[in-house]
Amino acid sequence: MKLWKRIMATMLIAAIMTVSVVACGQKKSAESESNGSGAESNVSDTMSNGSGSETEKEEEGSELSWLNTSGSLPIVAEGTEKTLKIAVNMDANSGEPEDTWFYHFIEDKLNINLEVTKFTGNNKSEFLSLAFADGDLPDIIIGGGLSASDLMIYGAYEGQLMDLAPYITEELTPNLWAIYKENPEYKNIVTDKDGHIWSLGYINDPTDRGQIPRMFVNYSWLEDAGLEVPKTTDELLTVLRAFKERGEDIVPLGGCAAADSPTLYILNAFGYHTTDGTGKSICLRNGKVVLPTADREAYGAYLEYMNKLYTEGL
Repeated sequence: MKLWKRIMATMLIAAIMTVSVVACGQKKSAESESNGSGAESNVSDTMSNGSGSETEKEEEGSELSWLNTSGSLPIVAEGTEKTLKIAVNMDANSGEPEDTWFYHFIEDKLNINLEVTKFTGNNKSEFLSLAFADGDLPDIIIGGGLSASDLMIYGAYEGQLMDLAPYITEELTPNLWAIYKENPEYKNIVTDKDGHIWSLGYINDPTDRGQIPRMFVNYSWLEDAGLEVPKTTDELLTVLRAFKERGEDIVPLGGCAAADSPTLYILNAFGYHTTDGTGKSICLRNGKVVLPTADREAYGAYLEYMNKLYTEGL
């Protein structure tokens, strides 16, 4: 194994698990083939062992003049350069890697240059097959979705993937280590019969809490306005108006993914129990099955409230 990769393993694993957020728009399943043969993981975050990048050209035992030995940050000494190549699966709902805080943390604080290549579900197979065939692999592949057989071929037999097992320890990756300790079956799913881990799997919350709508409030702004967390639609309107007074460029009630849309809370305040923030799906209100958009009793009041928010730029 290259000396560069030994030293950088902890940072790379952190990058794998953090930068993966750019592909969070995809729905992942926790189900996978298990035990014995290197189970298939729905998110294939892998580290390559034979790329053509700058980081692969370090000779074993060479002087590590680029390494900062005076402290923990940055990893790469000032005045020297190292480039980390990452390939990431993107779709229409994915955010841009350059917009994530960790992207800038790696470049600004760790002093590591990032070279990100994007591929999609449409060209994933072609992109990955060509990369492995040519041996021109990135250092990290995020969202590759490699099958169990792919991981065994490219990892165990061809040695093109890096075995992550030695780096999943209490000292290097305490959070992941704790998860595996409490749920050893999770680790078994991504471990082959020889104890190698060629890909970090994706763990879904069995209670699917990610689908529970949630709204975040800026407590600092609340304190500045002398207000408390709103409990009614009238209180919410007061809070939003106070936030708007901070500047015309402020949009107090931000939009987000449908599952987390703040309109769900507002619909709920008008009595609708639904996961559809538009009111176009059948749901319950006062114990009765209703279609909000066809409900004359309360949906009109909801529309008037929302119109007020839009009209006032809230």
